[in-house]
Formats: sequence, C-alpha cells, structure tokens
Amino acid sequence: MAYVVPITAGRLADFVQRLEVWRARYGRNPHSNSTNPEEIFLLEYAQALRSARAAGRLDVETSDWVIDHVGRYNMSRTGSEGLHWERRFETSKAYIAEHGFPTTADARINPDARSVREWVGRQNRARKLGKLSQQRSQVIAELIDQTR
Repeated sequence: MAYVVPITAGRLADFVQRLEVWRARYGRNPHSNSTNPEEIFLLEYAQALRSARAAGRLDVETSDWVIDHVGRYNMSRTGSEGLHWERRFETSKAYIAEHGFPTTADARINPDARSVREWVGRQNRARKLGKLSQQRSQVIAELIDQTR
C-alpha cells in the first residue's frame, strides 16, 4: 500500500542523494515493477514530487529540478532524462544546421528527418504548455527561431 511522502527540504535532499546513488550503482532509474523497498521509495517520492509540482506547491527552482531530473512521466520511462534530452537536442541541432528544418515531404521519406521534426515539435508543444524548464524552453525557442 502506498503512503504519502512529505516533501520537506531534508527529505528532498535525502531523495536526491539516494537517487544519485541508485543511478551510479545501477546506471538507470528505478523501475515501476520492482519489489525492492529502496526502488519503491524512490518511485513513490518521485510521484509525490510530480504531484506537488502539478498542484503548484513547489518553488520555481525545485519545480525546474523536478522537470529536469524526475521528468513528467514514469521514471522507468524517462531513463537518464537529462543526458538523453541533451543528446537529442545536439543531434537535432546538428541535423538542422546541415540540412535545414525538415519539411513534411522530407519527413515522409527520411526517417532521420521525421525523428528530428517530431522531437522538435514535441519539445515546442511542451514549451508552450509550460512543461519544460526555463533553460530548455529558451534553448528550444532559439532553435525554432533559427529555422524561420
């Protein structure tokens, strides 16, 4: 049975430390199908952070940290989200610099163009809905402005 985890500065610091230890040890985020008590704690606290962020109970700095490190989705789905996002951004930026922003026709025949177009589109939508951190929003806005 799940229990409510209080969000305090001490608990948040403890969560951050435990999550970093977990990622260093296993090279991944906790999975939702685990029976490991430590993994279950990390997942429940991550969900509590996402819920508190959605309800507006977190300050801006903590909210941005939650988006960058815990993500909006199930932790097992996001993996090492910060590194993955940066890698996708750099790949998309390099593709756009070399080929320009992919058109719809390009995206229909070229899987790389489709991947870049879809990823940038999803990030732009998340930016407009306020689901990206300030830094990521600014970077995506600059990338989109360059293509126009």
